Amino acid sequence: MRNQKLGKHLITSNVEHPSVLRVFQELEKEGFEVTYLPVDINGQIDLNQLKSTLRKDTILVSLMAVNNETGAIFPVEQIHKIIKENSNAVFMSDLTQAIGKVELDLNLTDMFSMSAHKVRGLKSSGLFVYNSNLNVSPLILGGGQEMGMRSGTDNVPLDCALATALRLYANSFQDRYDHADKLKKYLLDELIKLGPDQIKFISPKENCSPFILNFSLLHYKASVLVEALSKREVYVSTKSACSSHAKGNSYVIDALGYSPEISSNAIRLSFEGTEEIAQGKDFIKILLEEINKLERI
Repeated sequence: MRNQKLGKHLITSNVEHPSVLRVFQELEKEGFEVTYLPVDINGQIDLNQLKSTLRKDTILVSLMAVNNETGAIFPVEQIHKIIKENSNAVFMSDLTQAIGKVELDLNLTDMFSMSAHKVRGLKSSGLFVYNSNLNVSPLILGGGQEMGMRSGTDNVPLDCALATALRLYANSFQDRYDHADKLKKYLLDELIKLGPDQIKFISPKENCSPFILNFSLLHYKASVLVEALSKREVYVSTKSACSSHAKGNSYVIDALGYSPEISSNAIRLSFEGTEEIAQGKDFIKILLEEINKLERI
């Protein structure tokens, strides 16, 4: 990493995507000092803590815009302001769950990354965008392709697919947002009828993406229910897709302070923004039918 001469202190949160967390864990092995900011039960960092954690030797702050498991939206504008007014650190943000799904000023970040398949692009492609004033080390050395950042023959089909996907996704933003918002509100209204002794909503009520809904059924094993739903062609998850094969509970939900019982039985729904209320009604109907077949825990 460049700019080491300016300092070796880095800041991130403990609910970042594994693609970020594991990089910081590796940087710790290389001698960097990393501060992992905790979050509250709504998935938010303490902005005062962020400010007090910034130091003269802080060179990088990496905080996601939208959490991929809970949908919690970080206040990017306030985070940017605090970083710039109190340090010389670079602000990096994982925007994978934000681009095309929430309103966001990309100029508030010095660097950002995103994955193509989240905007209907092709897998194995994505974007890393950085301010040209920054001194960033190349990812791959060689012939100087990708402006010297990632040498190697350009994958033109992937590039074209991503560019097209981003354009179409941007043009359909409001329609998809409205669809997702209506569907999520409908599902919340229906699920809350189960009662507080049956269900716990993990996604926060405020500052949350309409494209993600996370809840825990308190008396039914999530892994069993997910399998039962999949047999009826209803596909949900207990964690993010990237962590689905990892053992144990979701580290994100654990970080919110929930009990192991709630964390282990969390169910995550994600929406494309093209779904109709009729599909939501089908989901509720099938969910209730499958719950009635299961033994309580």
